Amino acid sequence: MILGSIVVKTDLPNHLYSGKVRDTYFINDEYIMMVSTDRISAFDVVMNEAVPGKGEILNLMSKFWLEKTKHIIPNHFVCSVDDLKNREDIDMNLFENHIDRDIKKRSMIVKKAKRLDIECIVRGYIAGSAWSEYKNNNTINGKHINKKLSPAEKFDHPIFTPSTKAETGHDVPLSEKDGKNLVGHEMYKFLEKKSIEIYNFAHDLSKEKGMILVDTKFEFGILDDELY
Repeated sequence: MILGSIVVKTDLPNHLYSGKVRDTYFINDEYIMMVSTDRISAFDVVMNEAVPGKGEILNLMSKFWLEKTKHIIPNHFVCSVDDLKNREDIDMNLFENHIDRDIKKRSMIVKKAKRLDIECIVRGYIAGSAWSEYKNNNTINGKHINKKLSPAEKFDHPIFTPSTKAETGHDVPLSEKDGKNLVGHEMYKFLEKKSIEIYNFAHDLSKEKGMILVDTKFEFGILDDELY
């Protein structure tokens, strides 16, 4: 794998939206293209520096996990742009003169879905902002914790600590009550169940490779009345 190139910004036809790391483009009413750039984002800040090849690796990692977890819940992944052969339903002619190898390796085609404005965070260990809150208030996401915990200690069971999905600035932690008010009781419980299922699967697979998945987050959307 050659990781010498840097893609900080893309400028293709039919631009829809640019987030902190990914740029999104309209293909048709069913599909969009997501390009993972080499931008770095941390603590709600996009850094001036970029990492060569980061977007390519991020794209491969996203593809890996989306394919590995689709038995738990369907997802929006269709294919990598590199794998578009024999897809007559996806017309990429508009992009033909704009997508070079560097863009292809960083891009995937996904289904369009209506986003749920909730970040589904699952924690298997107490670390990061959860540790800070616990240390200061003896709570996690506003919920009192009776058990004495040490930094990076593993929870007896993974916990669901959702937050808002903010367009700008910091995401705000959601209590269970606030989360249910935001998306509804049944949807909240389903998101909690599926998020923990995906986390457990990913944690166990990572453990087999000698890694610890401390925590992670998921985003979900609705397509044809089905959760993705």
